[in-house]
Amino acid sequence: MKRMIWLPLLLGACAHHGNLAKAPAEFDGQMAKDTAKAMRVVWPPQQTTLKTETTRPDPFLNVLIETLRDDGYAVASTGSKTGSELRYVVDRLDTHHYRVSVHLDGHGIHRIYQAARGRLTPAGAWSRQD
Repeated sequence: MKRMIWLPLLLGACAHHGNLAKAPAEFDGQMAKDTAKAMRVVWPPQQTTLKTETTRPDPFLNVLIETLRDDGYAVASTGSKTGSELRYVVDRLDTHHYRVSVHLDGHGIHRIYQAARGRLTPAGAWSRQD
């Protein structure tokens, strides 16, 4: 039954774009590194060119792009004619839960995190939307 509650929350992640959570910087960094690790499974680095807007200050996106580049991804600006647009949402579901959703080429990955006692831990596995 608990899994059914999260489904509408995961599906609702497509409505916005960007980092809406206002999470502490260390949480943004942790979620970004974890997101990059999950992306490697779905979108192979050597076969994927990403494009995204990098002009906005966003701690999550900055760490994500740096980690993706270190992992072998080519990352271009949104105005580039090549690459797949990386869309993402980092939002806060309540006082103790954050959600990360990433969409690329019609596919998405999503994960919920729980914050407690100054620590952030995954509240479940990554889910995949094809």
